[in-house]
Amino acid sequence: MSAAPDLPPPHRLLEAAIRDYALGFPDERDPRVEAAAFPDLVGLYRGLTRGYFPPPQAEFADELARRVRGLPRSAVVARACRAYPSFVRQHHAVLALRRHFPVVAWDRWLDQLQGVDVLVVDGRGFAAGVALSTETAAARGWRDVKGGRHAAAPIPILELRADQIGR
Repeated sequence: MSAAPDLPPPHRLLEAAIRDYALGFPDERDPRVEAAAFPDLVGLYRGLTRGYFPPPQAEFADELARRVRGLPRSAVVARACRAYPSFVRQHHAVLALRRHFPVVAWDRWLDQLQGVDVLVVDGRGFAAGVALSTETAAARGWRDVKGGRHAAAPIPILELRADQIGR
């Protein structure tokens, strides 16, 4: 009997899973939807994830639109479609960081209440937040919005841009 082959690291499985996912970014923006406090999007994304496999963007957007009432559905879907890549990016980072840190946390409390995407704790107990984004005008604008929502975190925050990773 031969040994089972080793699987690739989890973040590589995620990369393979999403390789053929279709993405769409509707142009619609409704000021009421853009300003609305949405339900726990990290929890929604994680709840739709199957193992290392995230939901397709359309499934994520449709589920959010089902949960948000009183706002134009198409504008909610558009906002969800724009938000979706950030959750895939966070998911990927969490899987990669777990190979290097004993504690990696990713949840609603960090996201909505602390403004931190991911929390890592090293073997000595040193904690740091990780803020992930891209270097686009829209991402810079969103960082400004998020920065105004929260007091300064009581831990160091490492800001990483997706285009900087792997250089």
